[in-house]
Amino acid sequence: MRVFGAAMILCAFTAGGFLISVEMRRRCTFWERFITALEMLKAEIGYNGSDLKKAFAAASEVSGLKLFERAADRLSELGIDAAWAEAVREGGANTEDMKLLLLLSSRLGKTDVDGQLKHIEYISSLAEETRAKAENIYMEKGALFRRGGILVGIFVVLVLI
Repeated sequence: MRVFGAAMILCAFTAGGFLISVEMRRRCTFWERFITALEMLKAEIGYNGSDLKKAFAAASEVSGLKLFERAADRLSELGIDAAWAEAVREGGANTEDMKLLLLLSSRLGKTDVDGQLKHIEYISSLAEETRAKAENIYMEKGALFRRGGILVGIFVVLVLI
């Protein structure tokens, strides 16, 4: 029975370390997809002359982010600011990421096409910086959390035995 308990403790701490590492990687992937969505949004608004609903739907389709799809679905009834804010809140981003995401709607649909494109470029540059930071954090700490989970699990098992 003690061996089973020790194995469960070790597994729990190991899984915790791996889950934290996976979440860090998921954040990197999100920002990569978000940048792709911004490129599609820029193309739809600048070159195709699409309205925001169609542009958001296309960005969602290309990037695979449901964030843009949720915003596109609510755009008609709520307007750009409220629809985007609601979609971002439902996405479950951390506070720092949420601040950047909410900036996107501040100029979309409110200025001329050139103004919107410049704003998307600005948001894209901020998103690229955030992606690079997230990637650095993952590269520095991802393996640490994986190994640390195993080591902490072993330590706890040894203390309890």
